[in-house]
Amino acid sequence: MQPLKWIIGCTLSLLIAITLLLIAGPYRYLPSLLIYQKADLDDHKIFDNRIIEVSKSMPWPKAKMYNKITLTHDAQSILSQYDSKAFLVVHNGELLFEKYWKGYDENVRSNSFSMAKSIVSLLLGVAISEGYIHDLEQNLSDFLPAFNQGQRKRIKIKDVLTMSSGLNWDERYSSPFSVTAQAYYGQRLSGLVNTMQVAESPGKHFRYASINTQILAEVLEKATGVTISKYAATKLWQPIGATQPALWSLDQANGEEKAFCCFFSNAQDFARIGQLILNRGQWQDQQVVPYQYLVDALRPARYLKDHKDGQEVDFYGYHFWLTTYKHMEVVIVQGIKGQYILVIPAMNAVVVRLGEKKSAHRTRYMADDMFNYLDITMSVLKKNKA
Repeated sequence: MQPLKWIIGCTLSLLIAITLLLIAGPYRYLPSLLIYQKADLDDHKIFDNRIIEVSKSMPWPKAKMYNKITLTHDAQSILSQYDSKAFLVVHNGELLFEKYWKGYDENVRSNSFSMAKSIVSLLLGVAISEGYIHDLEQNLSDFLPAFNQGQRKRIKIKDVLTMSSGLNWDERYSSPFSVTAQAYYGQRLSGLVNTMQVAESPGKHFRYASINTQILAEVLEKATGVTISKYAATKLWQPIGATQPALWSLDQANGEEKAFCCFFSNAQDFARIGQLILNRGQWQDQQVVPYQYLVDALRPARYLKDHKDGQEVDFYGYHFWLTTYKHMEVVIVQGIKGQYILVIPAMNAVVVRLGEKKSAHRTRYMADDMFNYLDITMSVLKKNKA
């Protein structure tokens, strides 16, 4: 009987230790992860949120050919293959085409995932223009005391903005024990930020890391004295005439916005972000985001080397992805499940695609389905001219 009692005692001790670890340890987020299992488009329902308020809404003007263009069979097949929820094209500042699937419409909010990173970049540009931040060469330590020690003192705002901070963040999505999972489901984002250490010299290598955006959000809040949700409402969402309040999920009630993801809105209002980028920060007669900031933001950070292959970074600026397709420059705001805002200056067009999947095959960080959406857009615009 003695060995049996010992086994039972050890088992109970182990279960108690595991329970305490889940409740109070670094993995206390695991119960939430196990319940919800994967990040979804409607995760605002499982998190606390702040509201990004609207004021005077400005509905999109509709083009003469609005929704009179029929997608080809191949286009419909591609959109279905990747479980699309919304596909929308704005041309010459007018809503030309929109289509929704599986219960989605122009009012349903979707998770932006990493599209939120580009929104944070726009807010940073505004904060610089208002004098809250001197310039991108400022050190993080000017705003965040935790970065006023060791090698972290060397990190500049520009380094986190170009994903070259050198911090020891491991951007993995497959492991429930990864810091990415901890950030998404955890309850102390500021604490997670403070644990980051420098693993390599800042400003040298591009290494995509969501923690960089979270750091930028903390800088913005320290600099402006308001939450990024409030700053986004007054400096971005209201000036561009959004029609629906957006939501930004928090790490806990009255907590910190998950700035690296989790900005929820609808396809039409996401398109306004694209139009603002297309207009180089101007909305109607108001310069919402500084012109020069956006010019710089949409210039690739070629002075950096990609940590994967050592090649120059010709695909990323200030939290914006960049590519050239069929001799046309394209600005890409993207999320992990195939959320896209595509800006095509040569065609004066903005595309929004929301959905559940994207291609597993990539060309330098660009999933193949994105190029499919560009082809579909070109077909739509060609028919519009006919």
